[in-house]
Amino acid sequence: MKILVIRNDKLGDFVLTLPCYALLKMAMPDAKISVLIPEYTADIAHSCPYIDQVIIDPGKTTKAEFTDLVKELRTNHFDAVITLFSTTRIGITVFLAGIKYRLAPATKIAQVFYDHRLKQHRSRSETFSVIRQYPC
Repeated sequence: MKILVIRNDKLGDFVLTLPCYALLKMAMPDAKISVLIPEYTADIAHSCPYIDQVIIDPGKTTKAEFTDLVKELRTNHFDAVITLFSTTRIGITVFLAGIKYRLAPATKIAQVFYDHRLKQHRSRSETFSVIRQYPC
């Protein structure tokens, strides 16, 4: 299984997701874990032993760069994407890339591009029940 995880906003937020990759590898040892991140977090991603591939998100792009990113994701034939922070641009990108299982938070308008949405209740600390509810 090939899984793409997207956390492409802030450096600190990406660092806080590092345990996510370890948990994915423990749950699915044969899975290939890829990340879509901004260039300034690439060194950290490359040093994480649980990340198999780093794809650089060019950010706000020209039409040609957007098309290139969609093509790159499509050629990787990902089975699933877990978008930890979604924007409309990213939602459209993963939808057009043809990734069949698309999971993202149900907090923004971009959720319409995902076939699986996660309602967050961070104040209730419901993380573990959510993990069981939405297995990859």
